[in-house]
Amino acid sequence: MSWANLATRAPKLHVNVFFERVLKHDHLARILLVEIPVRSISLRSCSFSDPDWIMRPTLTDLLPAYGHVLQELTLELNNDQEPLDDELLQLILSCKRLLLLEVWAFLSVTFMERLLQNRAERKCVLTTIKVRIYIAQQETSEEDRLLHDI
Repeated sequence: MSWANLATRAPKLHVNVFFERVLKHDHLARILLVEIPVRSISLRSCSFSDPDWIMRPTLTDLLPAYGHVLQELTLELNNDQEPLDDELLQLILSCKRLLLLEVWAFLSVTFMERLLQNRAERKCVLTTIKVRIYIAQQETSEEDRLLHDI
């Protein structure tokens, strides 16, 4: 039975997907079919040891397909060589039912400001936000001050 048939016959079906050691985008695309009613996606231990591996296509091309059903998103990224602030924010804003966001990644403090501003303006419906921001610099006093202000 196809996912489309299963989703039609079981309209209350919700799928939670958990990936440890995330694959390249093209491998994920073969697994995460658009027909699957994915309620929760967890991508953990994303490894950037392969120089050809990037996260951007997953955030911009693959995950937005679930914007109408996705309620929970967990990302654990080692993206110090690939800034993803804009792509992640766009994904969050495109997921109209996203309630829970957990992110461990190299992000800027302005990402948090923009995310919270969008939440305040009701452009997203997040009720739970858990973010751990990694910073590549040794000196973080400015980032610490900005986060405290937020």
